[in-house]
Amino acid sequence: MSGMAILHDESYELPELIWDGDFESCEHMVAMRKLQQASDRLPDGQIVGGVLSWQRVDGYAYYLVVADDPLTLQWIPFLDRYKVEEPLIKGIDREDVIQHLRADRRTRSLFMDK
Repeated sequence: MSGMAILHDESYELPELIWDGDFESCEHMVAMRKLQQASDRLPDGQIVGGVLSWQRVDGYAYYLVVADDPLTLQWIPFLDRYKVEEPLIKGIDREDVIQHLRADRRTRSLFMDK
């Protein structure tokens, strides 16, 4: 497996955010929720399909792991469309991604209905 990550040339295509009065069921939110659920179901150590997030300003920047070798992340233009600095992306490796996904899953499991 290769080392540091690269950034995919194109962004992930989420449906446009259209406010129609029911924010949680709009296509934009539903599509992102499906990505996150698929990420949470990945077996430990599997990273392709994982969703990574970093807090920025009053929200988060989201990236999808689209390839393992070379490690490739694709920006997800969700809600406020925040991004992280490209050196952050280039500075992470596969083990960083695994640890990030594990931590995110643990955090989300604390808030899920049991």
